[in-house]
This record gives sequence, structure tokens and C-alpha cells, in this order.
Amino acid sequence: MKICPVITSLLSIVLLAPALSDAAKPQVRTHGVYSDFNTESSIASRSVVASCESNEAATGGGCNCFGLNTNFDNTNIGYQISCAPTGDGKSFIGFCAAVPGSYDTKLKGPGITVYVHCLVRGTAVKSATETDLTETTDLVETPADQVNESGLSLKALQMKRVLERQAQILSEKMMQQNNGEMSQ
Repeated sequence: MKICPVITSLLSIVLLAPALSDAAKPQVRTHGVYSDFNTESSIASRSVVASCESNEAATGGGCNCFGLNTNFDNTNIGYQISCAPTGDGKSFIGFCAAVPGSYDTKLKGPGITVYVHCLVRGTAVKSATETDLTETTDLVETPADQVNESGLSLKALQMKRVLERQAQILSEKMMQQNNGEMSQ
């Protein structure tokens, strides 16, 4: 009978299909880079870039105007000035400024956290539900001062320089405005 091998093949496919489909699911990992405050400027955050690894491609991202350990007793509250993809398909960049109504020259500049969501290509990644969270997670957060910028693309570095210049200009304008108000 020729039906028996056909039925056996179909049963094998039905039983193996769920296991094979789980392995083929796209996996997304989120990389976050944060700075809790800026000591160089009380007005602006640092310009921060979060990047995907070499086997990953950026699918989106976002920014928050605080770091993981920002202490608002000694750090100005920030609002988002810029948060965008760098155009290289790997990175997201962000920059925040102090809220004018609550700005205090004695406090540190606002914190910032930049996230980039990365599609993992060519490797299977266990999700946090499949394994113990202490073993692996889908979110990797790194302090900005521990990021090696030599791996950033030319576009990402150019955008970072532009945001740093914008921060400098904003700082100068706010300082002039503050000095003008104090002299009156």
C-alpha cells in the first residue's frame, strides 16, 4: 500500500511543524544606552547613541529624558529635543534639554536613555519567557561612558557631532538669557 508512507509523512510534518516554526520566528533585542546626568552642562544632556550589533538590523527606537539612576534632587528635568534613527540602519540617537520653567543652574544637566530595537539575523535567541531572566534577557542597557564609539558608522558619528553642537548653542543661549535676567 502506498497510502501508509504518505500518511506517515503527513503526520511527521504535522508533529514537527510547531517546533520548526518557533525556531524561524524573528527575534528582537533592545539595546539601551543611558546617561544619568551631564556634568559639563546644566542645560543639556549628553548626546547618546544606541546601536545594534553586527548580526542585527534596527527596526525602531526611542528616547527618555532620564537615565536608569537619575536623581532629580541634583539633576535638571529634561525634555526631548531630538530622537531619531541615524540613517545607517543600525543606530538611534537622542538629546534632551532642561525644562526652562524648572531649570536650575546649580543642578546637573538632564539624563537621557536611548533605545534601539534590533532584529536578530541568522541566530536563534531565547526570549525571556523561555529561560531564566538572570541567564539572558532581550534588553541590554549600557552606561554611555562604557560605549565604544569606534564601532559607530560615519553617519551616526556625524549626527552625534551635530547634536553636540546644538547642545552647545542651546547652552550658550540659555546662559545669556539667564545672565540677562539676573542683571535686571
